[in-house]
Formats: sequence, C-alpha cells, structure tokens
Amino acid sequence: RMSLGMEGVRARAASGRQHRWRAAVFVPIAALAHLPQASAAGAAGGQWYSEECEYNFVEMLVLVVLVVLALGFETVWHHMAHQAEHSYSYGQLEGFVDIVTSRKARPSPYGSVQHLQLTRELVNRAGGEFMTLGFLACLVYFCRQAGGFAFLASVSSHTSWPYPTTEADWLHLAEDVHMKLFVAMVFYFVLIARIAAGGTRRIRRMEHCRLGRFHGLSINAPNAPRLIADAEQVKEHATSRKYFIGALVRLREESPDLFEDLLDHLGLDARDIDFKDKFEALMDKELAFSSYMAVAVEEGVVDSIQVHKVTWCALLVLLGVLALLNRFARIPLVHIMPVFIVLAIGGALSLKVLSWQMRRNMLRNLQVASSDDVRTEASFASRTKRRVVRRLQERTSTSLGMLRPIQAFLFLLSYVLSRVMLDFHNWRDDPLSSSTYIGVLAFVFALLAVSLPSWVPDFLTVTSMPPHFDRHHFKTFCSVLLAGREANYQKEMHTLKAKLLRGGTANMEYTSTNEAITPTKSCLRPLHTHLSRGQSSGLSSHFAKQSSSSQLSQLGK
Repeated sequence: RMSLGMEGVRARAASGRQHRWRAAVFVPIAALAHLPQASAAGAAGGQWYSEECEYNFVEMLVLVVLVVLALGFETVWHHMAHQAEHSYSYGQLEGFVDIVTSRKARPSPYGSVQHLQLTRELVNRAGGEFMTLGFLACLVYFCRQAGGFAFLASVSSHTSWPYPTTEADWLHLAEDVHMKLFVAMVFYFVLIARIAAGGTRRIRRMEHCRLGRFHGLSINAPNAPRLIADAEQVKEHATSRKYFIGALVRLREESPDLFEDLLDHLGLDARDIDFKDKFEALMDKELAFSSYMAVAVEEGVVDSIQVHKVTWCALLVLLGVLALLNRFARIPLVHIMPVFIVLAIGGALSLKVLSWQMRRNMLRNLQVASSDDVRTEASFASRTKRRVVRRLQERTSTSLGMLRPIQAFLFLLSYVLSRVMLDFHNWRDDPLSSSTYIGVLAFVFALLAVSLPSWVPDFLTVTSMPPHFDRHHFKTFCSVLLAGREANYQKEMHTLKAKLLRGGTANMEYTSTNEAITPTKSCLRPLHTHLSRGQSSGLSSHFAKQSSSSQLSQLGK
C-alpha cells in the first residue's frame, strides 16, 4: 500500500505539472481569442481588468504575438528583396556568352542605356504600398483617439440618408474598408507581378534573338543552348527590325517634322542620292533594336507598377461616379460588377486585337516594299487623313493611353473581388450568391492572370514602332542610338588599345581598317554632339547616363 500510495502521489504531481503546463500554454491563447469581446466591452464602456498589471500582462502577450508575426513577414520580404536584387535585366546574357565561350570581357554592346530589373521595381513598389496602408491604419487609430468618429456620428445623425449612428459603427466601417483596400492591392499586385514576369520573359527573348543574330543559333559550349533563341524567333525579330527601319524612312512622307528631327540627330541629308543606303547602314551598325524594344517594354510595365497619377485621378473619378450611382440611382455595387468584368476583359482583348492588326499590317507593308517598290498613289483625302492621324499619334502615347484605363479597371475588379470575399455578413445570410459571385470573379481574375503576361508585352513592342512612334519613343530611340554609337566607339578604342599593346606603336598606321578605327576627332565629334543633344532633350535619367567631359577626354587620349 505504501508503494501504491507513493505512485499515486507521483501521478498526482505529474498531473498537477501537466495541468499547470496546459494552463500556461492555453490560457494566453484563450485570452487572445477573447480579446475581440474584451475590446467590444471596453468600447461599450465596461472595464475588463481591475489592476494595471492585468492589462499589462495581456498587452505583453499581444505584443509578443505581433512581433513574432512581424519578424516572419520581414524574413519572407527580405528573401523576396534578395531574389529581386539578383533578378534578370537586359544585357546580362551577353556576359554569360563571354563566360561559356571563354571569351575575354569586352565593353558593353549596349552603351550607357540603363535597363531596369522589373522584379526589383515590383518588390520596391509593393513595399511602398504596404507602408502607405500602414499609414492609413495609423490615421484610423488617431482619428478614433481624437474623437473623429464620434464627431462623424454626431453630424451624420441629423441627415436624411442612413449613415452609421455610433462611433463604433464608423470605426468598424473604416477598418472594414481599409482591409478590403489592402486585399484589393494584393490582388492587383498579383496581376502586375504576372505582367512583370511576362515582360521579363519577352525582354530575355529579345536578347536571345540579338545573340542569335550575332553569334549564330548555337555556341560550342555545354551551357550555351539556353542562351540562344531558336530560328523562328530570330526570324521574327529580324522581320520586326526590317519593318522598323523601313517605317522610319517612310516618316519623311507621313511625319515631316519628326523626320527632320531624326535626320538632325543622325547627321544625314535626305537630299543625297544614296540616302536610303546610308540610313540602313547606319542603323545596322549603331541601332541595338532589341535594346530599344526592351526599353519600351520596361517603361510600359513600370508605369503599371508605379500607377501614374493620371491613373489615380481617373480611378477617383470612377469611384465618384459609383458613389453617385449608389446615392441617387440606388444601384448596389454588386449589380455594377458585370460592368467591371466587361471593361477589364474588353480592355485586355483590345490589346490583343491591336497587336494582331499591327503585325498583319507590318507583314503587308514588307510585302509591298519587296515587290519592286511598286506603290499606288494615294488620293489627297487619304493622305490628309493619314497625316492628321499621324499628328495625333505623335502627341499622344498609344501604349500608355490604353494601358492606364486598363489599370483602373483591374484595380476596380480587384476591389470588387476583395469586397465579395470579405463580406462575411452576406456569406452567413446568403452563401449561394456569395459563392456564385466569388466563382465568377475568380474565373475572370485567373483568365486575366494567364492572358495579360503575353498580351501586354506584345502590345508594348508593337506600339513602339510606326505608326505609333511618338515623341516619347523618339527620345528613347535617340538615347539607344547614342548608346550604340558610344558602345561602338568604346569597342573600337578597345581594339586599338589591344593592337597597340600587341604590336607596339612604332609601325602602327592610324588608318581606318576592319579591326581598328583611327580618326579620333571624327569619332569624338558625333559622340560629343549627340551627348549634348541628349542632355538638352530631357531624356530620363535611368535610360540615358550622360558622359562627363573627363570621360570624353579619357576616351580621346
């Protein structure tokens, strides 16, 4: 009996320790689970604690949980930022070719054009949006502490339209809308992340085509096959390049002012007999067409990531129109949901249709140009209409003019999706309608997430060529052309330096050969002229890095 009694004492002790352990673990969790009721009781005027230490205990528990969640989120975000820092940007594959072919590193073939990492831009913008939403949460908190919601409740109680009647109702509405806005921004950035991924794939394919054009379709190295595009892609790229150069020549008839500015930057005279041959030779030598197309895609995708102020203003106008429809026409937001779906899908389809039409016209123009230059004379009315349309296209950006309304429609679609998802009252009262709405919206969202990554970059590449070649594209073209001329000069100086080191300077003739260019002044003059013009034309800082006088003097030496 004594042994059995000792075992009972040990069992009761172990049971007591187990109960204390369970209490230490589950009581804080239960306290956290009952915090909403406690906060509601506190909002109603009751006090759930009797001493300050009791409040501090629960406060420390909440603080520990929030810090742990913040550290987890920071770890994930740091990993994403690290991956974005090492993401792809145009020009990296050229260095990979040097590595796999054991070729000595040469000056960059893209000059001073600074290409963007779309994944990095997206991560930075998403971080800024999270900070903005945190600022809105602070505003809601301080508005409550300062009595702002109580003031709204006292003012709205004297109106004919039904508004929230208490401070708690206003606070709940503000937090509800804030959470729906947060989820809507998450959905929107999911779509933009898909577009950025599609843009990165398109830019990589452009560089593949450039490497295939200069290095052939294969490199004798084990890691090289993924660096070079296939023959069909290289052929399509060459067709687009040929059309672009021919369309620039045709600007002489369709857009004389833009054509004169182009000739002024190139230093050519259109009155020369062999002007067309000189122009094509200059483009073939100095124009990195894939770099120009990559810049066009980067600008369009970054505009969607940053969400321009014009887009925000248009979105505010749309939200105001929706508020008027709710107020005076008494139309619920759910009944307007089909309009958002039609606008989002219609905008995406318009991108695809315009891209298909432009490529068909491009092939048609190439066929006409190759048929012994036989062209029919257009009527005066047709030429006048074409010039009027051309002038409008010069002054307005076709790509941004179509992408920005689509951005607003995508945001509205994302907000409606988040609103239906977070409408817990409707889920409890009418789960069938909520399931139907969420199913339709999720299907449309998935359809856009699959189609936009290929449609948007294709649309941006097509609208960067004539007849949609506007002033903004002209500045980008000049910066890329300037970078190509600077890169060619650096390459020639690199070759000349190698010959000097290899053969000495005693019997070195400064003549123009296939390996080295010697007239230093003739090389520096157009470079310096284009640098000064680039500074006066207001090129964007991250696409054109201007060379200083010290760099020019160093190149001259």
